[in-house]
Amino acid sequence: MNISQIGWKKLIIVASALTIIVSSLLFTNNVAENIAEAEKQKIQVWAEATEQLLKEDYSDLAFFIIEQNNTIPVIVVDRDGNVVTYRNINPPEKNTKAFFNKEIKRIKELREPIVIKISQDDVQYLYYDNSLILKSLKYYPLLQGILIVMFMLLLIWAFRVEKKREEEKVWVGLSKETAHQLGTPISSLAGWLEVLKMTYSSPNVEEMGKDVDRLKTIAERFSKVGSAPKLEMKDLREVIESSVRYMKGRTSQNVSYTIICNAENTNVMMSEPLMQWVFENLSKNAIDAMDGKGALTFNIFNKEKKVVVEVSDTGKGMEKKLFKQIFKPGFTTKKRGWGLGLSLVNRIITEYHKGKIFVKQSEINKGTTFCIELNKGVSIN
Repeated sequence: MNISQIGWKKLIIVASALTIIVSSLLFTNNVAENIAEAEKQKIQVWAEATEQLLKEDYSDLAFFIIEQNNTIPVIVVDRDGNVVTYRNINPPEKNTKAFFNKEIKRIKELREPIVIKISQDDVQYLYYDNSLILKSLKYYPLLQGILIVMFMLLLIWAFRVEKKREEEKVWVGLSKETAHQLGTPISSLAGWLEVLKMTYSSPNVEEMGKDVDRLKTIAERFSKVGSAPKLEMKDLREVIESSVRYMKGRTSQNVSYTIICNAENTNVMMSEPLMQWVFENLSKNAIDAMDGKGALTFNIFNKEKKVVVEVSDTGKGMEKKLFKQIFKPGFTTKKRGWGLGLSLVNRIITEYHKGKIFVKQSEINKGTTFCIELNKGVSIN
């Protein structure tokens, strides 16, 4: 499924759901009106039959009509408001009068009573409520709407899962292809490096060897994307120190690095190569944000059962609305790059290490602080 098609499918689902809900409301309203009209006619006939009985001008048909009403609640009162008879209503044993007064008041708000003329000077008033079927129809569209919305949300969730799977395929495919494409030139560089080592003995050649080894590590990292990494108990502080040493040798002296550790236990179950990738990416982003000049601080401490690392820079900072967007694949504020660095960092921390990463704070032209929380492991000592 094409990712760009998912948005259209969501719109189609929402439009279809709204159409069904509106159609259901109109249909149910029409049915309710027809039932209400039928009940009104039925009660009119019931009132006429009652009138015949009260005038003692009754017949078997009048009795039959009265007995047939077993669904519509009815209350008949005299001209003084006293209840003469009722049907399909279950009044309480106590406070019966108050109950009927309340029911009559409520029914009167729905419709005016039907007048039963007993004689020239005597009348009664017939109040009738909606039947249980008619009352139930009021809630049917709501129930149907809830079910449709739930179904719609389920479909949207399914599309999101599908989208995530598509992104997963893109990630894995891109990473595997990157590792494959890097493999040949790295092997060639390694070969030429051996030739140089046999010809020259220089610190520069040694540094080139370290960079080639680093390229091998990077290619290996990309090749493992999409596969569950092997986690081992490692000291997070040592991993950060190793990453800082690597970055120091490849960045300007105008960037200062500081590691502050106030944690008693910094042992974490981790994939060391991937965790190094995390801190290298964060460092590179910080250096770009500082335009190659500023201070980068790693503050390590314990919080409950977690090891927390706060990575702070003195760079450009960002607006609060970008705090979550920066972790999405393809999002970048730079003129170059694919916007994959922080997305990879987020993936490594959250999916592979079951931790959390978020922007703790950021202020324009003053800097940004990223916070990483990982589950603390047992002491290695």
